[in-house]
Amino acid sequence: MRANEIKKYYNHYDYLNYLSIIDTEQVVCDTRDIEFVEINGCLHLVIGNEEIPVRETALNTILSRMGVSGSTWKRMFDVELAECFKTLHQYLPKHVSVMISDGCVNSMNSYKYVHLPMTEIMESTLQTIQNYCRDEIKCEVTTGFDATIVRFNTDKKIKFNGSSRNLIITLMNSESGESAVHYSAFLQNKQGGKIPFMSDITVEHRGDSTIESVEESLNAMDAAITKAIKAVRRLEKRYIAYPINTIKRVGKRIGLPEKYTNMVLSWAQNLSTCTAADIFEQFSLSLADVENCVTLDRYKNDVLKLVALDWDTYDKK
Repeated sequence: MRANEIKKYYNHYDYLNYLSIIDTEQVVCDTRDIEFVEINGCLHLVIGNEEIPVRETALNTILSRMGVSGSTWKRMFDVELAECFKTLHQYLPKHVSVMISDGCVNSMNSYKYVHLPMTEIMESTLQTIQNYCRDEIKCEVTTGFDATIVRFNTDKKIKFNGSSRNLIITLMNSESGESAVHYSAFLQNKQGGKIPFMSDITVEHRGDSTIESVEESLNAMDAAITKAIKAVRRLEKRYIAYPINTIKRVGKRIGLPEKYTNMVLSWAQNLSTCTAADIFEQFSLSLADVENCVTLDRYKNDVLKLVALDWDTYDKK
């Protein structure tokens, strides 16, 4: 997500109603039937008799999806915008898939790109998540230029490391950039800190992907959550005799930047002993200041390496 993102709060009924109004339309075009023109200083895509504005933020995505290199991009922008985009036809495949959202071109892709509508993704997701919940689901929706993130606050309580935690499930649908549906699951403590306990479940918007592909992944989510919870709970039974030494060693082993290891070391300064679950939780909470989604995802996977560690190797003087 980018800095200029918008955060809104919905119950799931309101969000589905909102999606039904603004959801993205996919149009597959013959390259010979489209044209780029400049109207009042803004780039437009002409499809048939319709002139559709191109979002300024979509230009880089459009170029990268078409395989245009950075040096070509720079050279093209030494001339007028519409003129440089006219040359794009030499890079286009025979057919292109144009994504239109809110009356503007959001991205362009090879026709092999499959658009999975957010409305259908949400409906399938909600149907699965309601298996965990008794009350109405609250959605925290963050939208940016490259993705929409929906955080589902459930009332499901899961016991971990001595206290009950709320189960939070997050959906990220990227219609430009990575082009995939990602599902993440977290445990949240009373202070709002998030503890990732499983790897993302991902469905690419490519090839033969359909909404059924998303539903298959959702059907596997229950088993994945159950298996992951059992794995992290095993950390509760592993007592650490030398917390400071262990934190230093495992921090180096999982490859996180040193500042996050230092944050966990600060927490452990006066401890004579702790559990592997304590260390796992503190490394997870140390990532709270990471704002970039791609970076956070990488660091989260680093922290998840702690679940499978042989702690005897690191718990030494």
